Amino acid sequence: MGDCCTSLAKYLLCLTNFVFFVAGGLVLSIGAWVIADKTSFIQLTQLDGVVNSQLGEHAKQVLGELSGPGVLEHAGYLLVAVGALIFVISFLGYCGALQESRVLLTAYGLFTLLMLGLQVAALTLVVVYQGPADSHSRTLLQASLGSYSPDSPRDAVSVSWDLVMSTHQCCGVNNYTDFRDARRFQEASRLEGTGRAVPPACCILEGPRADLRPADSTCTSLPSRQNSYYNKGCYNKFVNTLRDHDHLVVGTLIGPHTHHTTNLTNLTNKPFYHKSQT
Repeated sequence: MGDCCTSLAKYLLCLTNFVFFVAGGLVLSIGAWVIADKTSFIQLTQLDGVVNSQLGEHAKQVLGELSGPGVLEHAGYLLVAVGALIFVISFLGYCGALQESRVLLTAYGLFTLLMLGLQVAALTLVVVYQGPADSHSRTLLQASLGSYSPDSPRDAVSVSWDLVMSTHQCCGVNNYTDFRDARRFQEASRLEGTGRAVPPACCILEGPRADLRPADSTCTSLPSRQNSYYNKGCYNKFVNTLRDHDHLVVGTLIGPHTHHTTNLTNLTNKPFYHKSQT
Protein backbone atom coordinates (compact mmCIF):
# COMPACT_ATOMS: atom_id res chain seq x y z
CA MET A 1 0.00 0.00 0.00
CA GLY A 2 2.86 2.34 0.86
CA ASP A 3 4.63 1.62 -2.44
CA CYS A 4 1.39 2.24 -4.33
CA CYS A 5 0.93 5.66 -2.70
CA THR A 6 4.55 6.55 -3.35
CA SER A 7 4.30 5.58 -7.02
CA LEU A 8 1.08 7.55 -7.36
CA ALA A 9 2.72 10.60 -5.77
CA LYS A 10 5.70 10.24 -8.12
CA TYR A 11 3.63 10.11 -11.29
CA LEU A 12 1.31 12.89 -10.17
CA LEU A 13 4.32 15.09 -9.47
CA CYS A 14 5.82 14.15 -12.84
CA LEU A 15 2.57 14.86 -14.68
CA THR A 16 1.81 18.23 -13.10
CA ASN A 17 5.38 19.47 -13.45
CA PHE A 18 5.63 18.22 -17.04
CA VAL A 19 2.56 20.30 -17.90
CA PHE A 20 4.06 23.37 -16.21
CA PHE A 21 7.44 22.58 -17.80
CA VAL A 22 5.93 22.64 -21.30
CA ALA A 23 3.82 25.71 -20.53
CA GLY A 24 6.83 27.56 -19.09
CA GLY A 25 8.92 26.65 -22.12
CA LEU A 26 6.21 27.94 -24.47
CA VAL A 27 5.83 31.21 -22.55
CA LEU A 28 9.62 31.65 -22.49
CA SER A 29 9.91 30.92 -26.22
CA ILE A 30 7.11 33.33 -27.15
CA GLY A 31 8.67 36.05 -25.00
CA ALA A 32 12.09 35.54 -26.61
CA TRP A 33 10.47 35.55 -30.06
CA VAL A 34 8.65 38.82 -29.38
CA ILE A 35 11.86 40.47 -28.16
CA ALA A 36 14.00 39.14 -31.01
CA ASP A 37 11.63 39.68 -33.96
CA LYS A 38 8.44 41.65 -33.37
CA THR A 39 7.67 41.93 -37.07
CA SER A 40 7.45 38.19 -37.74
CA PHE A 41 5.41 37.72 -34.54
CA ILE A 42 2.85 40.29 -35.69
CA GLN A 43 2.71 38.78 -39.18
CA LEU A 44 2.45 35.16 -38.05
CA THR A 45 -0.20 35.88 -35.40
CA GLN A 46 -2.00 38.00 -38.02
CA LEU A 47 -2.26 40.99 -35.69
CA ASP A 48 -1.78 43.25 -38.68
CA GLY A 49 -4.66 41.52 -40.42
CA VAL A 50 -6.90 41.99 -37.39
CA VAL A 51 -5.96 45.66 -37.16
CA ASN A 52 -6.81 46.13 -40.83
CA SER A 53 -10.03 44.11 -40.68
CA GLN A 54 -13.59 45.41 -40.79
CA LEU A 55 -13.59 46.82 -37.29
CA GLY A 56 -14.51 50.26 -36.07
CA GLU A 57 -11.89 52.95 -36.41
CA HIS A 58 -11.32 53.19 -32.67
CA ALA A 59 -11.04 49.39 -32.39
CA LYS A 60 -8.38 49.42 -35.10
CA GLN A 61 -6.54 52.16 -33.25
CA VAL A 62 -6.60 50.28 -29.95
CA LEU A 63 -5.43 47.02 -31.52
CA GLY A 64 -2.75 48.86 -33.43
CA GLU A 65 -1.43 50.42 -30.23
CA LEU A 66 -1.50 47.10 -28.38
CA SER A 67 0.55 45.54 -31.18
CA GLY A 68 2.99 48.44 -31.28
CA PRO A 69 6.75 47.78 -30.77
CA GLY A 70 6.93 49.41 -27.31
CA VAL A 71 4.00 47.48 -25.86
CA LEU A 72 5.14 44.18 -27.38
CA GLU A 73 8.70 44.61 -26.14
CA HIS A 74 7.61 45.14 -22.53
CA ALA A 75 5.23 42.18 -22.82
CA GLY A 76 8.08 40.08 -24.21
CA TYR A 77 10.37 40.78 -21.23
CA LEU A 78 7.54 39.97 -18.84
CA LEU A 79 6.84 36.68 -20.63
CA VAL A 80 10.53 35.73 -20.52
CA ALA A 81 10.75 36.38 -16.76
CA VAL A 82 7.56 34.46 -15.94
CA GLY A 83 8.34 31.63 -18.37
CA ALA A 84 11.89 31.20 -17.07
CA LEU A 85 10.69 30.97 -13.47
CA ILE A 86 8.03 28.38 -14.30
CA PHE A 87 10.44 26.47 -16.55
CA VAL A 88 13.23 26.15 -13.96
CA ILE A 89 11.00 25.18 -11.03
CA SER A 90 8.96 22.64 -13.01
CA PHE A 91 12.18 21.19 -14.50
CA LEU A 92 13.52 20.52 -11.02
CA GLY A 93 10.23 18.92 -9.96
CA TYR A 94 9.81 16.78 -13.08
CA CYS A 95 13.39 15.51 -13.30
CA GLY A 96 13.64 15.10 -9.55
CA ALA A 97 10.52 12.94 -9.40
CA LEU A 98 11.37 10.99 -12.55
CA GLN A 99 14.95 10.25 -11.49
CA GLU A 100 14.01 10.03 -7.81
CA SER A 101 16.81 12.45 -7.03
CA ARG A 102 16.92 13.82 -3.52
CA VAL A 103 19.07 16.77 -4.62
CA LEU A 104 16.68 17.94 -7.36
CA LEU A 105 13.60 17.33 -5.22
CA THR A 106 15.15 19.24 -2.34
CA ALA A 107 15.87 22.20 -4.64
CA TYR A 108 12.33 21.97 -6.01
CA GLY A 109 10.90 21.84 -2.50
CA LEU A 110 12.93 24.85 -1.43
CA PHE A 111 11.74 26.89 -4.44
CA THR A 112 8.15 25.85 -3.78
CA LEU A 113 8.38 26.72 -0.09
CA LEU A 114 10.04 30.02 -0.95
CA MET A 115 7.21 30.95 -3.30
CA LEU A 116 4.63 29.86 -0.71
CA GLY A 117 6.41 31.93 1.93
CA LEU A 118 6.45 34.99 -0.33
CA GLN A 119 2.73 34.60 -1.06
CA VAL A 120 1.86 34.17 2.63
CA ALA A 121 4.06 37.15 3.53
CA ALA A 122 2.40 39.27 0.86
CA LEU A 123 -1.08 38.32 2.07
CA THR A 124 -0.08 39.00 5.68
CA LEU A 125 1.36 42.40 4.83
CA VAL A 126 -1.76 43.32 2.88
CA VAL A 127 -3.96 42.38 5.86
CA VAL A 128 -1.77 43.99 8.53
CA TYR A 129 -1.02 47.14 6.54
CA GLN A 130 -4.31 47.28 4.67
CA GLY A 131 -4.75 51.03 5.19
CA PRO A 132 -1.30 52.14 3.95
CA ALA A 133 -1.35 49.51 1.19
CA ASP A 134 -4.73 50.77 0.01
CA SER A 135 -3.53 54.38 0.06
CA HIS A 136 -0.28 53.64 -1.80
CA SER A 137 -2.10 51.54 -4.41
CA ARG A 138 -4.59 54.32 -5.08
CA THR A 139 -1.78 56.90 -5.29
CA LEU A 140 0.20 54.76 -7.73
CA LEU A 141 -2.82 54.18 -9.97
CA GLN A 142 -3.78 57.85 -9.87
CA ALA A 143 -0.21 58.74 -10.89
CA SER A 144 -0.56 56.42 -13.89
CA LEU A 145 -3.64 58.38 -14.98
CA GLY A 146 -1.35 61.38 -15.39
CA SER A 147 -0.06 59.68 -18.55
CA TYR A 148 -3.53 58.86 -19.83
CA SER A 149 -4.37 60.40 -23.19
CA PRO A 150 -7.58 59.84 -25.17
CA ASP A 151 -5.90 60.90 -28.42
CA SER A 152 -3.13 59.45 -30.57
CA PRO A 153 -0.32 58.77 -30.14
CA ARG A 154 -1.11 56.81 -26.99
CA ASP A 155 1.00 54.54 -24.83
CA ALA A 156 0.29 51.21 -23.16
CA VAL A 157 -1.02 52.94 -20.01
CA SER A 158 -3.75 54.77 -21.92
CA VAL A 159 -4.80 51.68 -23.85
CA SER A 160 -4.82 49.57 -20.68
CA TRP A 161 -7.00 52.06 -18.82
CA ASP A 162 -9.50 52.11 -21.70
CA LEU A 163 -9.69 48.31 -21.66
CA VAL A 164 -10.12 48.17 -17.87
CA MET A 165 -12.78 50.88 -17.70
CA SER A 166 -14.82 49.66 -20.65
CA THR A 167 -14.65 46.02 -19.59
CA HIS A 168 -15.40 46.50 -15.89
CA GLN A 169 -17.78 49.43 -16.36
CA CYS A 170 -15.93 51.83 -14.07
CA CYS A 171 -14.30 55.24 -14.30
CA GLY A 172 -10.91 56.29 -12.95
CA VAL A 173 -9.38 54.99 -9.74
CA ASN A 174 -11.97 56.40 -7.31
CA ASN A 175 -14.40 58.09 -9.72
CA TYR A 176 -14.48 60.58 -12.61
CA THR A 177 -12.82 63.34 -10.55
CA ASP A 178 -9.46 61.57 -10.97
CA PHE A 179 -9.35 62.88 -14.54
CA ARG A 180 -9.26 66.45 -13.25
CA ASP A 181 -5.64 65.82 -12.27
CA ALA A 182 -4.79 63.76 -15.37
CA ARG A 183 -2.35 66.15 -17.06
CA ARG A 184 -2.41 64.81 -20.63
CA PHE A 185 -6.18 64.31 -20.55
CA GLN A 186 -6.76 67.89 -19.41
CA GLU A 187 -4.36 69.25 -22.04
CA ALA A 188 -6.21 67.39 -24.80
CA SER A 189 -9.56 68.58 -23.43
CA ARG A 190 -8.43 72.23 -23.46
CA LEU A 191 -7.16 71.93 -27.04
CA GLU A 192 -10.47 70.46 -28.15
CA GLY A 193 -12.49 73.11 -26.34
CA THR A 194 -15.33 70.64 -25.76
CA GLY A 195 -15.16 70.62 -21.96
CA ARG A 196 -14.60 66.88 -21.90
CA ALA A 197 -14.81 65.60 -18.30
CA VAL A 198 -14.37 61.87 -18.83
CA PRO A 199 -13.04 59.65 -21.63
CA PRO A 200 -15.45 57.57 -23.75
CA ALA A 201 -14.44 54.41 -21.84
CA CYS A 202 -16.29 55.77 -18.78
CA CYS A 203 -19.56 55.98 -20.72
CA ILE A 204 -22.30 53.44 -21.33
CA LEU A 205 -21.32 52.19 -24.77
CA GLU A 206 -23.20 51.03 -27.81
CA GLY A 207 -22.01 48.71 -30.55
CA PRO A 208 -18.76 46.73 -30.22
CA ARG A 209 -17.03 47.55 -26.94
CA ALA A 210 -13.69 48.01 -28.71
CA ASP A 211 -15.14 50.97 -30.64
CA LEU A 212 -15.65 52.93 -27.38
CA ARG A 213 -18.69 54.67 -28.83
CA PRO A 214 -20.86 56.33 -26.13
CA ALA A 215 -24.59 55.67 -26.36
CA ASP A 216 -25.12 59.30 -25.33
CA SER A 217 -23.02 61.76 -27.30
CA THR A 218 -23.02 64.23 -24.38
CA CYS A 219 -21.59 61.69 -21.94
CA THR A 220 -17.95 62.78 -22.15
CA SER A 221 -18.78 66.39 -21.28
CA LEU A 222 -21.87 65.85 -19.09
CA PRO A 223 -21.52 62.44 -17.40
CA SER A 224 -24.41 61.22 -15.24
CA ARG A 225 -25.77 58.01 -13.74
CA GLN A 226 -27.96 57.57 -16.79
CA ASN A 227 -25.21 57.71 -19.42
CA SER A 228 -22.00 56.64 -17.66
CA TYR A 229 -20.28 54.88 -14.77
CA TYR A 230 -18.70 58.14 -13.63
CA ASN A 231 -19.13 57.46 -9.88
CA LYS A 232 -17.92 53.84 -9.96
CA GLY A 233 -14.18 53.66 -9.29
CA CYS A 234 -12.20 50.80 -10.81
CA TYR A 235 -10.14 50.29 -7.65
CA ASN A 236 -13.18 49.70 -5.44
CA LYS A 237 -14.63 47.32 -8.02
CA PHE A 238 -11.42 45.30 -8.05
CA VAL A 239 -11.19 45.17 -4.25
CA ASN A 240 -14.84 44.16 -3.89
CA THR A 241 -14.37 41.40 -6.47
CA LEU A 242 -11.41 40.04 -4.49
CA ARG A 243 -13.38 40.15 -1.26
CA ASP A 244 -16.31 38.33 -2.84
CA HIS A 245 -13.98 35.57 -4.06
CA ASP A 246 -11.35 35.60 -1.30
CA HIS A 247 -11.77 31.85 -0.69
CA LEU A 248 -10.90 31.17 -4.33
CA VAL A 249 -7.85 33.44 -4.15
CA VAL A 250 -6.51 31.72 -1.02
CA GLY A 251 -7.28 28.27 -2.44
CA THR A 252 -5.51 29.07 -5.69
CA LEU A 253 -2.41 30.23 -3.82
CA ILE A 254 -2.26 27.53 -1.15
CA GLY A 255 -3.80 24.52 -2.95
CA PRO A 256 -1.02 23.75 -5.47
CA HIS A 257 1.69 24.11 -2.83
CA THR A 258 -0.17 21.72 -0.50
CA HIS A 259 -0.47 19.21 -3.35
CA HIS A 260 3.24 19.41 -4.20
CA THR A 261 4.30 19.25 -0.54
CA THR A 262 2.22 16.09 0.02
CA ASN A 263 3.71 14.40 -3.04
CA LEU A 264 7.24 15.44 -2.04
CA THR A 265 6.72 14.04 1.46
CA ASN A 266 5.57 10.70 0.08
CA LEU A 267 8.49 10.53 -2.33
CA THR A 268 11.23 11.47 0.13
CA ASN A 269 9.92 8.88 2.59
CA LYS A 270 10.38 6.13 0.01
CA PRO A 271 12.94 3.49 1.07
CA PHE A 272 14.88 4.12 -2.17
CA TYR A 273 16.29 7.35 -0.81
CA HIS A 274 17.48 5.78 2.40
CA LYS A 275 19.15 2.90 0.53
CA SER A 276 20.84 5.27 -1.90
CA GLN A 277 22.44 7.13 0.96
CA THR A 278 24.13 4.00 2.36
